[in-house]
Formats: sequence, structure tokens, C-alpha cells
Amino acid sequence: MSTDSIIIRCKGCDYRHHEIFVPITIKCRVGDEIATYDHTTAWCNQCATIRYIEFLPDLAELQFEYDRRVRPLSAQPVPKSVDCRFGSSKPLLRTGWYGGNIKELKKRIIWRQARHAPPHCLTCGTEDITLVDFEAISGLELISKNFRHLCGGALVIDHKEDPGIRFCGFDKSVVWMDIDGNKLDVCEEKDEDAEVYDVPDFLID
Repeated sequence: MSTDSIIIRCKGCDYRHHEIFVPITIKCRVGDEIATYDHTTAWCNQCATIRYIEFLPDLAELQFEYDRRVRPLSAQPVPKSVDCRFGSSKPLLRTGWYGGNIKELKKRIIWRQARHAPPHCLTCGTEDITLVDFEAISGLELISKNFRHLCGGALVIDHKEDPGIRFCGFDKSVVWMDIDGNKLDVCEEKDEDAEVYDVPDFLID
């Protein structure tokens, strides 16, 4: 399959991170239901680099989206699929998506009501992470506005340096987590899509 990528570098030192957009789905069992949710990127203070972390959507936003979808359909049969997607599908900043049908959205609400722990790094499992907000300083360049690297320099995304589309030898992965955000070693669902997640080599610096 092919995937996109960017380069994130520091203006104050030689730190450089190649961010490859990896297709990952996170799943969590809550009672008899299985909820799916997304990932995003942040600075992991334990790994001391950019990492994938869990994306925890706001519960009020999920409930608002659910109500907005259900209300017009209250007198009609629920369709098999409702597109609830908005925002960016690329794991940058604080992005995420509310995909799937109304039933899947309801499962996500149940999961979010039960989830109280903060997001975890998908590589090392720590909660010691910092979300990095970027703002545009030119047409193709963005700079971190709330974060400084260990050297004191700002992180920069310069789209003129983008490696572009590349072909990679990995398929979509599924990460199984418990309700506290701890990664499970054993898959709980027996189907062809339910793979145990191993951290790709390029996520380990």
C-alpha cells in the first residue's frame, strides 16, 4: 500500500523526525461491546520524540454528533451507514474522526464514558505526553506554538521537505487496549482484521 509522510525538525538543533502516516485502528472492549477509536501524534516525554498516541475525543462532542444524527432519523429506519466523518484523517495535532454508523458512534460514547485515564503513548505506554499545536508562518511552513524541543528550539513542519507518497510493506494494524489505555498483548477478536499491533521499526528511534 502507499502512504504519505512529512518531516518534523527542530530549528535549534539537528533533531529530525520522519512522520509516516500509518493506518491504525484502536479497539477496546467495554462489556459486550467493542468500541473503535483513533490515534494522533504528540511529543512523548519518555521517548523524547514524536510518537503516536491515543486520541480521546471529547464526550460532549460525541454526544452532540450522535444526537444530531439520530434526531432527524427518529421517525425513519436507521440507515446501515451514516458518514460522521469530519476533520482531518492525517494524525497531526489534535485531529480525529467520528467514522462509522450510528451504532458504532454509540459504542464510542459508551467507551468514552467509561474511559477516565489520559491518552497513552502507543510505543512506550506512558501518559507523560505533550500535545503539539502548530501554526502557519508561511504558505508551506508551520511552527510549534506551545512546545519547545529539549534544546529550546521550536519544531517545524516544512511541506517543501515532504518526502511525498511512498509505497510501504505494512497493512492496517489493530491495537487492542483495555479501558485504562494499557496495550493488550492478546487479540480479543477472531477475525482477519484483528491483528495484534507491533510497533513498526520506524517508530522506534
